[in-house]
Amino acid sequence: KPLGVVADCIPLCGPCLGDAVDSITCALSCLPATACCFLVAGVVWVVMRPMVGGPMLLISVAIFGVLAFQKAQRKAGGGGG
Repeated sequence: KPLGVVADCIPLCGPCLGDAVDSITCALSCLPATACCFLVAGVVWVVMRPMVGGPMLLISVAIFGVLAFQKAQRKAGGGGG
């Protein structure tokens, strides 16, 4: 939570701003974390039940693909990041 701590140091509005920064950071990291979870669980389920694990792996690959596409678009467009 280093970004939230830095925002907390601002006088008057710091605690509110720090909480907002923490919430935004959590929301932004949720999608990649979900893709990692589906990847690991999908690999395990492919061994146990391929009809369950296969779609989980496809969902994971799709999420990673969307994230990679967005990153490539930002890089090609000259945006920050």
